[in-house]
Order: sequence, then C-alpha cells, then structure tokens
Amino acid sequence: MHCGHYTAVKFGAEYGFLRLEDFKKRKSNSKNVKKKMSAEKQKKYYRQMWLELIAANPSAKRSELYLKAHNCYCWLTQNDKEWYEQNAPKSYKGSGSVDWEKRDYEYANLLKIAAEKMRAEEIEPKRITLKAIAESAGINKLPRCLASGKLPKTQALLDVNLETLEQWRKRKILWAVKVLRKQERLNLKRLRVIVGIPPKEFDVLRGFVSEAMHSFDNN
Repeated sequence: MHCGHYTAVKFGAEYGFLRLEDFKKRKSNSKNVKKKMSAEKQKKYYRQMWLELIAANPSAKRSELYLKAHNCYCWLTQNDKEWYEQNAPKSYKGSGSVDWEKRDYEYANLLKIAAEKMRAEEIEPKRITLKAIAESAGINKLPRCLASGKLPKTQALLDVNLETLEQWRKRKILWAVKVLRKQERLNLKRLRVIVGIPPKEFDVLRGFVSEAMHSFDNN
C-alpha cells in the first residue's frame, strides 16, 4: 500500500474492514499488560512468543523474524541474550570465512594512522570518538566488527586513543594557545572564546589553561 501501519489501519476503518476504536483499545491494553509484568514474567512472555514464532516460521532467518516480531526480538537481545542465541536460527553472516587476525592487524594500523593524523591537524581539533576515527580510517563497519570480540589489537588501540570529553578539551586548549600565540593575541579572554567551553567547565580547567599559557610564553 506504500503507507505506514497506522495509515493502513485508518483506511481499514474508513472502508469498514477494521474498527478503529477496537484497535486503539487493543493497543492500550497491550501496553498496560506489559507495564504490569515483572521482569521474570516478561522473560517468560517473550520466550514463549519467540518459540511460537520460530515454530510457525521454521525456515525463517533472524532478519525475517525481526521484521515479524520487532519488540520480541529487541527485548530478548537486550535482556536475555544468552537464551536468545541458543534459541535463534543460525546466523548466516559468513563470520567463519573471515581472517580475523589479518583484519585485526589491518584495522589497528589504519586506526593508528588516523589517530595520528587527527592529532596533527592544524585546524580546530575534532574529538577522537569511535565514529570519527572510523570515518577517518575509512572503516564504516568498525562498530559491528568490534562487537564480534575478535579484534583485540584494534580494541587495545582504541582504548588508548579514544578521547574523553576532558581530554579533548585539553587538546583543544593547547591548539588554541598555539594559534593565538602565533598571532600574538594570546590572552585568557580570547582563549575562552576560541575554545568554546562553557564557563563552569572552563573554570575546572583553569589550572591546565594557566600551565599551557605559561608553557608557550617560556618557549
């Protein structure tokens, strides 16, 4: 029909196939039932739903079951992962054909180069997050590959290079001090403007700022 679920229900009600008030009541009741369920009851509820879904679709892949019962799939994968893996169809991602050791080595090297490049840039620093470094290294599927747990070298390199908010702000302060020093315009007021750190957070870093400014003055 090239339309969303609720649009389909609306048309169904208009043409007499469905009663909209029944749909709304059923939806509301479903939400209320789930809210009242304890964690253990939810587990039994979704496990039973999943088993019935598999029984009704014995040849379906995981992606097909996901489309058929999105809420059930999400609840189990988030709250009952081990049971889900034991009772889900075999994954056909071809992970057995991947040379994970080789991929780990390649990714670690690419990410090392990307981290060095991001830190060496003369333009305003960009925080080294997982998304940013993956884009810089050209590894779009990095988060998915890391989830396999088969990239120890890559993970170790990321643990060292990914920046916390404070680490990034300190690097930005050093960059700003360097830029203003070259322009012979270095003072605290200009520095605060160029780094764009909120006043309270900037005050927390005043000691670091002072050391950075004096360090450049002494060089």
